[in-house]
Amino acid sequence: MKRIVTGFDDRGEPVVLIDDEPPKLVDTAPAKAWEVWVADDTPPDLRGREDAARRPWSLEPPAPRGSAFRLIEFHPGGSSGMHSTETLDYVVILSGQITLTTGGSEFALGPGDVAVMRGAPHDWTNHTSQSCFAAVTLISAASARELAP
Repeated sequence: MKRIVTGFDDRGEPVVLIDDEPPKLVDTAPAKAWEVWVADDTPPDLRGREDAARRPWSLEPPAPRGSAFRLIEFHPGGSSGMHSTETLDYVVILSGQITLTTGGSEFALGPGDVAVMRGAPHDWTNHTSQSCFAAVTLISAASARELAP
């Protein structure tokens, strides 16, 4: 897997700052995750040259207005377990199949399918014999429970 991160040199000219593999920060029985990028704030500061993906890993991006972009491989038979985060998540299934469980219902997702997770408890389970790859963006958000009517 290749990661290209662009930016600007000291003269303000566009350059490639990083050309490598993203760091693999989570490697468990149910899944592997690679941190592609992390931003501390919205709007993000585009001037920095630090490799933000090489920080200590955290499930949630920096609060209160941070974001994280990850690639996740869900292993065959793996399950994330029911969990929730104080984030808005955009999930795009790139390959394989995964079952999303939330609100007492199950949804089978495959390549090209998307899920927008808005703080609700959920579980990802791979019931197949092949890995499932997903691109995931997490954005810090106010607690969904605090916002509930």
